[in-house]
Order: sequence, then structure tokens, then C-alpha cells
Amino acid sequence: MLTALQMITTSRVIWFALLVCACSTSSETAATIADRRAAVDDGGDPDGDGNNGNVADAASTKDSDGGTLSNGPLPSAFGSYVVLGDSISDVGAGPQTGPFYRDLLYQNDDTLYPAWKGITLKDKFGVTQYVPKAVGGSRTSELALELGTVPAGLATPILVTVTSGGNDMTASLGDILLNPTASAADAQRTADNVDAFLQAVEGKYPGQVYVLQADVYDPSGDTGNFASCPNLIPIDKKVDQATFAQWNGLIHAAIAKHPYAYTAPLHDTFLGHDVHSADNWFYIDCIHPTPKGHHHIRRMFWKLLTGQDGPS
Repeated sequence: MLTALQMITTSRVIWFALLVCACSTSSETAATIADRRAAVDDGGDPDGDGNNGNVADAASTKDSDGGTLSNGPLPSAFGSYVVLGDSISDVGAGPQTGPFYRDLLYQNDDTLYPAWKGITLKDKFGVTQYVPKAVGGSRTSELALELGTVPAGLATPILVTVTSGGNDMTASLGDILLNPTASAADAQRTADNVDAFLQAVEGKYPGQVYVLQADVYDPSGDTGNFASCPNLIPIDKKVDQATFAQWNGLIHAAIAKHPYAYTAPLHDTFLGHDVHSADNWFYIDCIHPTPKGHHHIRRMFWKLLTGQDGPS
């Protein structure tokens, strides 16, 4: 029989799993990721490259100045738009049908958002190739696998948007709730994966790619309050805030090391629009964005690209 402490801990683990999970979708790449992850978890070498399959382990180059490079300017035109990451950049939860931010960013839905007509990557930036390769359920350590599915000969310059990190937090549930030292190591490993992924992108498309990488949002709005979510229990506000601040801070630092990469402030974008807000941008699962949430993710990326908010 479970003790009271075990029951509380188990409930919190279930809560946090539901909170930050970005659920898998059915695809060949998703199946490959599942096989690769099983091999990594078993201590194997799924790629046959002499490491355990972690992106950070596969990195072979470092910034010459020790990782203090600042962001460079974004171009005014792109040839291709590539989408990588988890289910936020894939197709959301199972019953969701969109429109998703990636599609709106490339080519607007003029019926739903008439004010955005012509305000797209296709119309304003001249993008001719749209390559969505995100896989629901993927972690930062698997971004390189997604990158491997992207063709080499794309029209340049190349714009890449990425959402990733929530599933890494899911994998770290026990440490986050019970072992702060191990959780800090997990967060650093996630940041190292982001760093290595960005190096891999530059290695594949040297001098031709720009990456907008999102941090991780908090559906509770930094409160730990999930009273409006079915089957979810609250978490201590200080634990909630400290966890997201630590993980996102390390992700920000990893992105800042690369002059062609930019932090997309997903966490701050969704503040005030959490699950108990009157203007909630989260789906009924309290995890994925609603269509309105996707619209505002589109606006977030657009502002990074242009410096303009775009129509509301």
C-alpha cells in the first residue's frame, strides 16, 4: 500500500507529466525516434557513431570564443522555411485540426485572419519552400534526427523555427520534484543539446541558416495553479517558478552562443493567458495551444523577424 507521501509524490509526477508533455504523432520519424530513444535509455549506440545517441555527445565543434557570440542581423528575405521540434510545431493534440502557427506563418488563413492577408513568409519574405519536419513527443536530444530528414539542397537563406524542451522536462519529472541537484544537471543537459543542435544546423547549412528557437511555456502562468484543469493538482508556486526559470535560463544561454540563433519568448508570450485566465490560450488538455494560441505564436515569431507585432 502506498504511503501518504508516496501518493502525493506520485500525483505530482502525474500532474507534471500532463503539464509539459507534447504528445507523439504517428509518423515514420516518430517511430525512428522511439527506437532510438529506447536504445539510448538502454545504454546503447543507436547511430553506430561511438556515442550514446545524445545530440550533445555528437557535437564536434565549439565556438572559438568560448560561446559568447551575440545574435547577428536577420535577412529581409528567405528561400526556405523549415519547422522542427515537438507537437507544438507538429499537429498538437490528437483531435486538434489547426490552423497551426507554422502554417499561418508561411501562408495565412485569410478567412480566419483577414487582417493578416499578405503578411506571411511567402508574401513578405519570398519563401518558396516550406518544410515541416517537427515530430510530436520529440526531445532536444532528437532535434538532430529531425534535422537529418531535411533536404540538403534547399533554397537559401533558410529560416528555421523550433519548439522543444517540454518533453525533456517530462523525462526529468522525478528529479524536478525530488532531487534539485539532478534536476539542475538535467536542465544543463537539455541546454547542451540545444547548443549541439544549433552547431549541427550551422554545419549542415554554413552561413545560410537562421534559427528562431522557443523556450518552454508554463500553462499555469508561473503560479502552479491548475484548479481549472481536470485531473491535475497544484504544485508549489516557488517550485514551479524556479523550475521554469532555471530551464529557460539555460536554454536562453545556449541559444545566445550562436550568432544565427534567436530566442523566441514563448514563456513570456503566454503569461497572462494561462489555463485559469479569462483569455486562456491553452487547449482543454492544459498542454497544447488553442488556435488562438497558435495565432499568437505566429505573432511572436513575426515580431522576431520584423520588429513589428502584426495585427492582433
